[in-house]
Amino acid sequence: MNRPVSVTWFERLFLAAQALRLGNVAAFMGALAAFTQAAPPTIMTGAFANAAVSTGLALVVSRGRMGLARWFVVALAVLDLIGIAGIPALAKAISPVFALLSLAALSIEVAALVFLFRRETGEWLAKR
Repeated sequence: MNRPVSVTWFERLFLAAQALRLGNVAAFMGALAAFTQAAPPTIMTGAFANAAVSTGLALVVSRGRMGLARWFVVALAVLDLIGIAGIPALAKAISPVFALLSLAALSIEVAALVFLFRRETGEWLAKR
């Protein structure tokens, strides 16, 4: 069975969310460094590590057809959702634009997760 369209959309949206996050961190590197008092390479290393783990898990689901991995993707997304509580502080300390782009990336990630739990995706993963 070929990959369903829902899996393709999950992958596209999830990768877009990660790209937006990395771009957002890169664009506001100076403000983030001042706020966290961390060196810019440290900030980018953390952002890339986070994106690499999330993307790796997403690709294990969408390319490797490992259904169990989708629950790890969900767990990481839940941790991101918990971070919404800090968005007002980010808007104040870093930039309102940074906070809005962070929310946009999270929204895209949640949209991707919707495709991950469509019936055709579940059936495709079950036929491994």
